[in-house]
Amino acid sequence: MSSSCKIPAILSASVFFLLVFQGAACGELKSGDGTGRARAAEHVSGEMLVKFRDGADPRAVLEKAGIRVNSIERVFSMKPGAVYEEMPEPEKALYRNYRIKLAPGVDVDGAVRKLKKDPDVEHAGANYIMKTLDGPQ
Repeated sequence: MSSSCKIPAILSASVFFLLVFQGAACGELKSGDGTGRARAAEHVSGEMLVKFRDGADPRAVLEKAGIRVNSIERVFSMKPGAVYEEMPEPEKALYRNYRIKLAPGVDVDGAVRKLKKDPDVEHAGANYIMKTLDGPQ
């Protein structure tokens, strides 16, 4: 795929993550039961999504914050042979998004609060579960 074809895909993925993080920040969803009451947003237990700043070492940032983890993995895998330093900035931004599985007993909300204060973190939030809305009944 040529680099000009990658840009729309990269921008689409970036917009998706911005919407996820912005929507997650609200922390409430409509209940869907017809009452109009809000309920707490659902998220994957023990998981969070974090976008680190360019040059930050995810493990070092988490260790500095005192957050114990089971695993850290990129949301998007880097292509074999890809050279991070040669990528355009929008593409680099994709590879700084990580799914972090916390160690048992670590509070997701507390970990997110700590990371949001860290200058090496662009975004942090629980790994919210996205659901499609039902159509007209």
